[in-house]
Amino acid sequence: MTCPKCSVWATGDSIDRSNIDRETIQALVGAILGVSATKGVFITTSAFTQHAKDYASGIPTRIIMFDGNRLVPLLFKYRVSVQIERSYDVVDIDKDFFELTNKQ
Repeated sequence: MTCPKCSVWATGDSIDRSNIDRETIQALVGAILGVSATKGVFITTSAFTQHAKDYASGIPTRIIMFDGNRLVPLLFKYRVSVQIERSYDVVDIDKDFFELTNKQ
């Protein structure tokens, strides 16, 4: 079983870029152990402190960490929570059209 944790650090209309610290990762590990899960996923729009990364990599419980730099390209790729601002048509010559015109 996987135990997820998602975090958007927001204050009002702006996103606060406070980094996720070791204590927050430790809280996820506690939740993982509490439900007998084998791994956890932490997704945030901000970033992880180096202490949080070091802690997660040094424990037997597997923690998968997605920060804003890893998350945003995936949001664009899979078109999650994005809007299309502009689109373009790519055109090519219709060779069949010219073949029909030349035969007449």
